[in-house]
Amino acid sequence: MTEDELLENASKLTSITNQLKLISRLIENVEYARLSGDEPTVFYQINSGLLGIINEGLVDIQEVIKGVSDEICPD
Repeated sequence: MTEDELLENASKLTSITNQLKLISRLIENVEYARLSGDEPTVFYQINSGLLGIINEGLVDIQEVIKGVSDEICPD
């Protein structure tokens, strides 16, 4: 791999690290509401589609990791 390709892959990994941080914060907020006994907030978050958003983010992250892995070490 060239230095430019390595830099591009590092940039992709940095981007998904930021996505993971955001997803983690979303989960933490729901967990905090649950632990605090704030059921209306928990139900609102779940019914607002938050779990779908989290799932989409995780699927995107999975695809990026797979793509970087394939570029670094093709099968």
